[in-house]
Amino acid sequence: SSGINAEYGEDMTKASQGRDDINSVKTLTQTQVVRANHLLILYLNIVNTCRLSLQPRESRELVSLMLHKPPTGEEGDLFIKLSLSLYMSCTSLNSNIEVGNMIRRWLTELLNYSYEGGRKAELILLTGMHLYSGTYEMIGPILSQTTGLKINVSAGHAATIQTLWSQIQSEEQIVSALTNVPVTPGLSGLVTGYLPVHCISQLINSRTPACPPNL
Repeated sequence: SSGINAEYGEDMTKASQGRDDINSVKTLTQTQVVRANHLLILYLNIVNTCRLSLQPRESRELVSLMLHKPPTGEEGDLFIKLSLSLYMSCTSLNSNIEVGNMIRRWLTELLNYSYEGGRKAELILLTGMHLYSGTYEMIGPILSQTTGLKINVSAGHAATIQTLWSQIQSEEQIVSALTNVPVTPGLSGLVTGYLPVHCISQLINSRTPACPPNL
């Protein structure tokens, strides 16, 4: 514990000051979203690498940060991906009823992004498909590949998330959105990383739609 405090103490102090400043606005600027991403990366490392739990105050303030609307662009998309990764990997994020209600609001906003297209939408939809199909072990590697960070997702925590997820977005809505995912231009064996084709592959493997809509 003392070693962790020594390694992260100064960063945590700066992060806390930055978080308080960011939480005074509703929509993040480009500068603020960069700082917010650094903060989320810090906490993702603490939760997934150091295996530490969050304190109730930290949980509340982090979810409050996640509720902010990011700007468009790469940093804004990264903010959404990092927020999703923290939610999926941090079992202590939902610390009480107040935070639970905030998480429900945040998840509702997050799932709205799944209908907008782009890589962040594909990641959200694929996460939802794995939750519905019960292939929880696939979620951590996908989030790790997408963020470049170590992300651990426990089966018990994923099952709890699936219950809330299903109350906001049905499996039929996910399937409908997935059928509109465009193919990757110039797809070949040389293309690496997370691809839209992974969404379609999971859709087929789950055998969810007897007859996919819009096809």
